[in-house]
Amino acid sequence: MPQPPTEHKRPTRRQLLTGAGAVAAAAALGTTTACSPRRMPVAYRYGTKSKQQYGLLMLPEGEIKGTVVLVHGGSWLTLHSATEQMGEWQLALAKEGIATWSIEYRRLGSGGGFPNTYLDVAAAMDYLTELQPKVDGVTTEDLNRNVIIVGYSSGAQLAVWAASRRDFTPGGEAKLKAKAVLSLAGPLTMAALSGVIGTGVVKKMMGGGFDKVPDHYYKADPVMLVPANMPVHIMHDTRDIYVPPQSGETYCNVARAAGGDCTFELVPGEHLQLGTTEGPAWPQVLAKIKQMLA
Repeated sequence: MPQPPTEHKRPTRRQLLTGAGAVAAAAALGTTTACSPRRMPVAYRYGTKSKQQYGLLMLPEGEIKGTVVLVHGGSWLTLHSATEQMGEWQLALAKEGIATWSIEYRRLGSGGGFPNTYLDVAAAMDYLTELQPKVDGVTTEDLNRNVIIVGYSSGAQLAVWAASRRDFTPGGEAKLKAKAVLSLAGPLTMAALSGVIGTGVVKKMMGGGFDKVPDHYYKADPVMLVPANMPVHIMHDTRDIYVPPQSGETYCNVARAAGGDCTFELVPGEHLQLGTTEGPAWPQVLAKIKQMLA
């Protein structure tokens, strides 16, 4: 079995003052804290080409009600990581009896972009089907019995893409049998957004614009892969200045027209707030996750 990473960045002072920082500190220093559930996250490598090819598995106390695969956002850039961004999510969901597999992947600036980021996401999700927890009494089957995928921002684009994998997409057809996927403020219409989001970050992620590399978009733009292989639920904040809510709404309309199962819901708050457990929409997000796992 691949071994867990041995090198981690030390958490910043700001991280240490937050719930995410508690997880970052544990991952970096190999310690546990009094506020932890049964255990702090354990890192497992799913690949050997980059130190970013790992995931963080966190288990709840007692029976596992389900597993959420978390895909962090951050404009697909190296600046943001699973440890920092999704740590508070792992803590919050563990308290609800939910296991989490928070995946890291190569990003722009460190070997990411098409196709490497997609290959990593595919490999990380498929690895869950063979992951053997280093915990007595917890099996691979326990982790795979009831699985959903949740992604935030650019991670939502990767999550919905992963829910739409085909034999011709990077990594091929999915081995992981997830029930549904939840997109939180995701850019799901990549070709349409290539000249809208950031400073050309979509084009950097895709290796160019649709006019230059249409094949990349046909293989990685979620709206071009409808219908997905599972129900798609979309939640988007009402005051988003980064990703227009119309992207998710358009995706849903196209997916339904193609026979897909898709829901779209506007929730209160701003883009960055939707990525935290302290934002105004968190109660709705948590309720949706529980509903999807029920």
